[in-house]
Amino acid sequence: MKKFRRFVFAFSVCAMVFSCAGPSFAAANLLDGMSDADWRVLNIFFSNFCESRLGDFDAAGYDDTALISFAVSHNVINNRKLFKEDAAEGQYYIGKDRVNATIEKYFGIQGVTPQSAEEGFVIFKKDRYYWDDVFEGSPWFAGGQAVELHEGKDRTLSAVVEFYTDNEAFQNDVGKVNIKDFYAPKKSWKKNTAQYYDLSGYFGAKIAPRVKNGKKTYILLEWREAETLEEARKLIGE
Repeated sequence: MKKFRRFVFAFSVCAMVFSCAGPSFAAANLLDGMSDADWRVLNIFFSNFCESRLGDFDAAGYDDTALISFAVSHNVINNRKLFKEDAAEGQYYIGKDRVNATIEKYFGIQGVTPQSAEEGFVIFKKDRYYWDDVFEGSPWFAGGQAVELHEGKDRTLSAVVEFYTDNEAFQNDVGKVNIKDFYAPKKSWKKNTAQYYDLSGYFGAKIAPRVKNGKKTYILLEWREAETLEEARKLIGE
C-alpha cells in the first residue's frame, strides 16, 4: 500500500447476492483470537479493494472488465514503476502479463479475455493496457479494517469490513502521516492514527485462504458494499 494520487476510477459489476448457505454466526468472531500480524495481513488484503473502489463482485458470475479495471488501478496505486511511457501514444502502459498476474493473485482467476475497460480509461492495444490518468491529482488514501470474521463452508471465510477514507487532517499532515500504521488492527492503532481517517461505509466479503510462495494470503470470492454495519452483516448471512 502506498500514498497515491487522486483519480476517478469507478467500477461497475452486476450486483450479486451472497449464497444462502452462509456462515454460522453462533461461532466466535475469529478475529478475537488472531494475532496482530495476521490481522494486519487481512486488513492489507481488504484495503486493496477499498483503495481501487472495486464494486460489487461475485466469483460465481462476473464481468472480465471489472477485474481488468481493478488490476490496472491496483498497479497504478502500488506499482507505478511498472508503467512505461509510450511517447507516440502520449500515454503510459502496463503489460498484459502483469495485469493477468494481479487478477490471479487477488481473485484466483485465470484466462481473462484482454479488452478495454472502464469506459475508455483503460485501453487495450498492442498487447498492453494503457491508462490515461496515471499521475494526476493530489495524495489521498482509502483502506479497510476487518471487524468480523466467521468460518463458512468449504474452508471459506465471511467478513465484515469497515471502509475508511482520508480526511482534512490527513491532507494537512500528508507529509507526516505513516499510512502503514493504518493497517494494524484498530484496537492497536497508535494514539494519533484515528484522527486521519473517517469511517465511510462497510463491505461484506467472502474469501478463501491459501498459501502462495510460502506466505498465507487470500483470494476474494464475494464483495458487497453496505451503508451500515447491520446491512453488511446481513449481506454475509448474519
